[in-house]
Amino acid sequence: MKTDSGVWGYSGLALLGLGLGIGAFLTGDTLYTHLGALIGVFVATLGIVGTSFSASEMKTAFASISKIYKNQKSELTEMVSGITKIAESLRKEGLIAAENYLETVNDPLFKKGMELVAKGSASAKVKEMIELESAEVQKREESAGRVWIRASGVAQWMGVSLTLIEGSLAFGRDPHFFGLGLLSAFYGLIISQVIFVPWGFRVAVVVRSAVTRAQIAKLGIQGIQDGESPTLLKEKLEILLGKV
Repeated sequence: MKTDSGVWGYSGLALLGLGLGIGAFLTGDTLYTHLGALIGVFVATLGIVGTSFSASEMKTAFASISKIYKNQKSELTEMVSGITKIAESLRKEGLIAAENYLETVNDPLFKKGMELVAKGSASAKVKEMIELESAEVQKREESAGRVWIRASGVAQWMGVSLTLIEGSLAFGRDPHFFGLGLLSAFYGLIISQVIFVPWGFRVAVVVRSAVTRAQIAKLGIQGIQDGESPTLLKEKLEILLGKV
């Protein structure tokens, strides 16, 4: 029977985090304890969360970190502008020239639609493909939000757990060890509320953007295939920007 190496890897990461937190506490060095507790809680949290989700879900969650700091509306505005320019050109040159504009397209969903247009695919087929791809993209992005919301709860639990372990180890030692032990609970709360919770909620913005991006791609392709006025098409697409 094959085993999931990813699960074992994340399990090891969880144990490593616990070891860092406890090891730092036992040294009694204040500076190292601060860093060790912080890193330990963070690493152990990622390890535990990683065992709860599939490798693809974790990959999507990490990829979402860069997306949540991007200006989603600005990117979609550029996309609308690009589609409008292509629509203007193809209305003059005909759909047969669609292949010439594939290299200018950045959005993967719209590019797939353009490739089908270049091959002469029917409008219904292109629409179906984009809708299926859109549903899959939305599903992936929503899973990223679940990962970070789960991480927020685990971080708090991990911080408290380390504090309880360290508290038991502090008996018979210098009283300042009790204070050091509380650092883990504090760091767990900070990591949860300052990092993971905001990431979880910001992913919702990414999901809305992904849905809107798919709608823009679908309407853009339909407008191009139907020979719709580029000006009218642009107005329709700009209405969707209000959803972001």
